[in-house]
Amino acid sequence: IFGLLITMSVHEFGHYLLLTRYDVPIKRYGFGIPLIYFIPLPFPVAYVEPDAIKMKEMKKTHYMAAISSGIAFNVFLSIALVFLPISGLALFSGFFGLLLTINVGVALMNAMPLFLTDGSYFLRKVVGERFYLFDILFVAIIIYGSFI
Repeated sequence: IFGLLITMSVHEFGHYLLLTRYDVPIKRYGFGIPLIYFIPLPFPVAYVEPDAIKMKEMKKTHYMAAISSGIAFNVFLSIALVFLPISGLALFSGFFGLLLTINVGVALMNAMPLFLTDGSYFLRKVVGERFYLFDILFVAIIIYGSFI
């Protein structure tokens, strides 16, 4: 769980940094436990909540940079974990290997165009809100495929 918290902190810090760079105020940020029908899920989440009005007023390129910055920071952390000479050949074992694996997983998951991920927000900005229908279809195909 500690590795997941580090990875999520780096990811959300990327969003925070670019949003403040583009003068978008941050309403709140932090960690939490997601609930589905008042049942807590077994993993933590991190979040940065920007001012929604200022987000809509952003230039398209700034918006897309701010959305993709979390994934970019995950990529930077992955590169750092691979090339840092801290543990030599044992880099891929133990905590650093686990952190690298979690970090790559979080980056890939956020890049996919699923509900409320960075990839979804990015694609919606590129193709417009009609992408939401594709979003629903994509998830329906995944769910249907899991039962086959």
